[in-house]
Amino acid sequence: MPIDQELRVELLRRAEQDQRTRHALDRFLAASPDGRMAGTDPEEGRAIDRLGEIDAANTGWLRAIVESRGWPTRSLVGEDGARAAWLLAQHADEDPDFQLRCLELMSCADPAEVDAVNLAYLTDRVQLALGQEQTFGTQMEWRRREVAA
Repeated sequence: MPIDQELRVELLRRAEQDQRTRHALDRFLAASPDGRMAGTDPEEGRAIDRLGEIDAANTGWLRAIVESRGWPTRSLVGEDGARAAWLLAQHADEDPDFQLRCLELMSCADPAEVDAVNLAYLTDRVQLALGQEQTFGTQMEWRRREVAA
């Protein structure tokens, strides 16, 4: 089966937009003494809102692809397209049921069709969403530690 170039290109476009939008937040994180955004800068708020819009649009779009075509594997969309599909699923945090569905599809796929590292990252992401301990330790949660006086 030949690679679906149209689907691949759209996955790559969406993944690039995802990353560009996330990188726009880097300067707010860098300016924060504790590695967390303050949420008080209007520009920061707009950037966060934009990220939410991008994630929601990508989640809805990828859900429709998954429902109609199944998981975008290496054979279907190439190595870079499959990675882009994983990235969109990884950032679908507002829909943990969909993330779980993507994880199930990736787990059931031929191992040659999915990247094991991507599978590990999504496994941990879903486990955190379900309140479980991570298997691979790929995800971090920032918590402020109280210091005794």
